[in-house]
Formats: sequence, C-alpha cells, structure tokens
Amino acid sequence: MGTVITKANLNDFVISGEFDIAASVRPEKGSKESKQVTLRFRFNNEPIANVIQSSLKDKRINWQVGARNKFNSLVDRSVVVVEYKGGKGPAVDPMTQLVNEATAAGKSIEEYLKEKVAELKRRAS
Repeated sequence: MGTVITKANLNDFVISGEFDIAASVRPEKGSKESKQVTLRFRFNNEPIANVIQSSLKDKRINWQVGARNKFNSLVDRSVVVVEYKGGKGPAVDPMTQLVNEATAAGKSIEEYLKEKVAELKRRAS
C-alpha cells in the first residue's frame, strides 16, 4: 500500500497527469438523441485537497437531497458522519469497457453490440 493521505498531511500532496471519464451529452433535457464522449481532465500539480473538496461537494449535494425526508430528525449545527462511497473504480476507455463486457458475457464484440443496440432501441420506444 502507498502513502496514506490524511487530513493532517493533505497539503503535502499534488496530482499531475490525465484522467479520463465517460460522459453522455443530450441536446436538451428529455431528448432521445445523445452523444458519448470521453472527458480527459488534465492535472498539473493540482493540490489533492482541491480534488477532494470538489468530489465531496457533489457528494454533499446528493446527501442534502436525500436528507430532505428526514429533516425533522436533524439537529441544527450537528455533525453527521457519512461513509464515503466512491465512484465505479478506475476510469476505463468506453471501447475497452465494451470489449471487457463482451468477453465477460462470452460473446464476440459484434454479437454483444447487436444485443446492446437492440436493447437501446427497446428502451427508446
């Protein structure tokens, strides 16, 4: 295991390099048309604290939405401990992911893609 990053040593670390994540874009909300792209984030000695804060901001928003139904049980100015559940794991190129899924299903990539397209058509109709 590598170096453990804690609140105490957080400011000692920076991140550099490129990291990919798949994204889907629609021309407008509710549209059936979409395009798949890969976002390549470039980090150049970015303090790891900034990356963590950005990630936690999104988690905070999700928690706030879910907490609305228990508003009356929350104590004002209290500390709520939340277990961090990360993303899906390391970013994988979308094409590599399709090949891996086809292989795991024991199918050729062509056969697997035909099934996926048929499934998407069923969902769209």
